[in-house]
Amino acid sequence: MAQPTQADVEALDRVVVEALETLDYSPLKMMGNGELTVVLGWPAEQPTWVCKPAGPFTAEQFAWYRDTIDRYAARLRDRGVGVTETSVFGVERERDLVAAYMAQPVLPRETLVEVMLQSEEPDPEHPVLVSIADAVAAMDDRLGLDAPATNWVWNGVSVEMLDVGLPLMWDDDGTSAALENLKTVFCALPAPARAIATKEIGKLLERYREARVSAVECAGRMLSFPGLEGWHDPAIECFNRRLGLAEPITVAETEALNAGDEKEIPRWKTMQRVQRGWTRHVRRRRYDWFVVPSTYGQLD
Repeated sequence: MAQPTQADVEALDRVVVEALETLDYSPLKMMGNGELTVVLGWPAEQPTWVCKPAGPFTAEQFAWYRDTIDRYAARLRDRGVGVTETSVFGVERERDLVAAYMAQPVLPRETLVEVMLQSEEPDPEHPVLVSIADAVAAMDDRLGLDAPATNWVWNGVSVEMLDVGLPLMWDDDGTSAALENLKTVFCALPAPARAIATKEIGKLLERYREARVSAVECAGRMLSFPGLEGWHDPAIECFNRRLGLAEPITVAETEALNAGDEKEIPRWKTMQRVQRGWTRHVRRRRYDWFVVPSTYGQLD
């Protein structure tokens, strides 16, 4: 399926900018969202592709971002993990900044793992769980996966990674590509919170150098996504068996993962609203990030 043209993405960006300036999001078609990001369909009337906004970046930062996303996808494919066709576009904005958009084709809804599993009987031997386990097993301390069910699509044979926007890879000197990428996201927070976020999220990302953590996250997120709760225990059983973990995943740690989200996500959103108010009313500038009240909610 053809990817959008540069002109297509520039048209989307004009609508995004208008929405951020007016806080009227009705012209946008939100196809999904995570804790920090949104996924927009375009054209809004009948989307044929989706875009995840990122940035804004300086020109140098954007070049790094595009190269990093491409390298991460390539490294996953080299390990046998499929990645949905993905392109990164840049659109110039004022003050010499560049808005980035990670574009992918709209896929049949029934192939999305989060949708597929809701219509099937939970089973620790389900090919989707087995395929996710095999993908996690291919990782090491230099390459990781953000592996919840919402990040995968089923191609009929195996799962493919939908979201490569968190490039969990580390250089020889230990530099985390994911953390470097998130530093631009932290600009959405009040200045005093950015250093704290960098430190705390940096510690969290380091845990993904152990593949087991990706499996814990995949199983744990089943509890927070409506309709997937019944897959939580089968996922744990599958991952414990196929990954041969020295320390088996427990229900207690997956529940703790979700409890932490329930506390941290609202706090993050509160800080975003504070920064948005200061940016719009004190600096008299547009706030260039979307605020999503919850992991699965509407734009605020």
